[in-house]
Amino acid sequence: MPGEFELIDRYFGLRNGAGAGSQVPLGIGDDCAALQLTPGHILLTSVDTFTEGVHFFAGTDPRAVGHKALAVNLSDLAACGARPLACLMAVSLPAALQETWLAGFAEGFLTLARQCDCPLIGGDTTRSGPGGGFSVSVTVMGEVPDASCILRRSGAHVGDDIWVSGRLGAAALGVALRSEPFEMSPSVSGPAGHALDWPQPRVVLGMALRGLASACIDVSDGFLADLGHVLKASGGLGATLDAANLPLSPILQHVPDMASRCKFALAGGDDYELCFTAAPCRRDTVMALGQSMGLDMVCVGSVRQTPGVVLGGDNTGGFQLPETAGYEHF
Repeated sequence: MPGEFELIDRYFGLRNGAGAGSQVPLGIGDDCAALQLTPGHILLTSVDTFTEGVHFFAGTDPRAVGHKALAVNLSDLAACGARPLACLMAVSLPAALQETWLAGFAEGFLTLARQCDCPLIGGDTTRSGPGGGFSVSVTVMGEVPDASCILRRSGAHVGDDIWVSGRLGAAALGVALRSEPFEMSPSVSGPAGHALDWPQPRVVLGMALRGLASACIDVSDGFLADLGHVLKASGGLGATLDAANLPLSPILQHVPDMASRCKFALAGGDDYELCFTAAPCRRDTVMALGQSMGLDMVCVGSVRQTPGVVLGGDNTGGFQLPETAGYEHF
């Protein structure tokens, strides 16, 4: 493994386009980076730590690890309606880490950074402690034109529609297949693993929801858990979900029992779709937005005054709410 500064330059340096961007007058190579904000705009930031054995499985494609380490942070910016500006990365490397693995990680990370116009402008590298695995902390920065454009968790109102982009549950199935492998054809395990490893942050959708959504959050720990954060932040509200319209991933049809399907889709997490609320008068606008992006946009229920989440609608499919709402770190 090369030394720290050679490693930075080889895999994350300017020749890889890591610090490019018209709003980055000073990037990798100095003690600080400089970021030029658009005049009058507001800076938004978010940070996440991504650790082997907690956030990804040993043996995962290093390109996917790099992609997801940035994607989960960009998803936070999307949930607030922010346009990405730049990112920072602090990485802890185990002594046994192969240089080819690091090369793959850098490829996955920087490819998504370029796709989302979110250049890497600095960070830190260090050795992991004894017995420690790979860990990376990523900080992302984004901007919105003014405070009124920030999507928040706290804006839902009684009667608002509840929406979800995309479909839920495939990534959670991928986790289950890797945690406790069970019989499943490659035509199912392959797409489930891809959903887990290569989430697509809904950055463009988040920006389009400014002034349209009343509240927003990304689905990271589980749909019910994250919807619960919105309801709590909005004054302790509740929700009625339309059982016939829950956005289960089609791949879950291969899971034999309905209880497991519901658990994967409603409490599994790792989807990184957006869950948002909007006034009923905005339904046509939201649907048109989804069609223009080629993205499923599903109205899954409505906000109610009474706390708690209940199932309504025609429940001929036998849907049921799982006992746990989502993943908890502690």
